[in-house]
Amino acid sequence: MRRIQDSTAQWLRAQGRPEDRDWTALAVVLTGAIALFWLLRDVFGTQPGGIDEDRYIAAFANLAEGLFNGNGPDASTDRQIGRSADRHRTLVDHHTAALSHRRHHMNIALWIGQVLLAAIFLSSGTAKSRQTKERMIDTGQTGVAPFPLPVIRVVAALEALAAIGLIVPWLTGIAPTLTPWAAIGLAVVMVGAAASHWTLREYKQVFGVNAVILLACLFVAFGRFGAW
Repeated sequence: MRRIQDSTAQWLRAQGRPEDRDWTALAVVLTGAIALFWLLRDVFGTQPGGIDEDRYIAAFANLAEGLFNGNGPDASTDRQIGRSADRHRTLVDHHTAALSHRRHHMNIALWIGQVLLAAIFLSSGTAKSRQTKERMIDTGQTGVAPFPLPVIRVVAALEALAAIGLIVPWLTGIAPTLTPWAAIGLAVVMVGAAASHWTLREYKQVFGVNAVILLACLFVAFGRFGAW
């Protein structure tokens, strides 16, 4: 974006009229308007005002003309404005492509997190729904110790449902907001698990497992909420 602003300011200043204007600030305003157009398009999925990129760039060029106190540009200026608009459109297209590339990689990272979390909580929920409390403690799920078995069974069902919610809504596009909410729910479960292990003085479990899973849940939640 700084390259776009500098090139715009340089071109405006080269026109030589009027000399008392703050061309750097005007360049920031103009390029900000261009960036906002593509940002709104990406966020809301529609063209702002229903106009396409060519009309927007043309309007930008007309706005640049108006900076010269109504002095009509000559044919050379017209060509310069057109070339400047083309350069800006090329740079913005590059910026949009780079943003799309980053979003693609972020989407992959989020899917990896969703699949791993779904596997962890589906396995945990299945074990909690079938095993006795003593068996769970013997197999390493010591965090269940402070809770009665009915509570453990309810948590097991919620974990299994949330594991499904991490995958199915986002994959099918049906009620996709359920996916980040499922991640938030599992984050709450992890806070409870961490508190349980803390009371048992199992600090390695708190910081080595619970905290990591909690961060992964928050990563998925905020990542998917941002996409929505």
